[in-house]
Amino acid sequence: MEIEYAKLYQTILKKEKMLLDGGVRASAEQIQTLLTHDFHEHCSSGIRYKYQIGDVFSHPNDIQEPYAITNFQIEILNDTSILATYTLTQLTQNQPSRVTLRSSIWVHQNNHWKIKFHQGTIAGQ
Repeated sequence: MEIEYAKLYQTILKKEKMLLDGGVRASAEQIQTLLTHDFHEHCSSGIRYKYQIGDVFSHPNDIQEPYAITNFQIEILNDTSILATYTLTQLTQNQPSRVTLRSSIWVHQNNHWKIKFHQGTIAGQ
């Protein structure tokens, strides 16, 4: 499979943004289309999370804080694996309130890119 970098960059960025969207996070069906069955995460809170089909990450009535993604980069590890890294800044009243460094491993399965691993680390001052 030949990989076009610019298209892949946009695809992975779009999927990362989808995983931050409150509507997607509240939908078990949408989450299942984005995550591998063995997805796991090392959360910025220090918790280790392992995905189970049917899990949701928020509820439809949760208030979603605005955010900004910066320094987004992808590294093609091989034809079926991508490393994405970026900085996520959550905004409260349009002011930065929490900054995390994020990394995700995406794998190409059944003609779709799915996230296999994610880690969020609170950025130092």
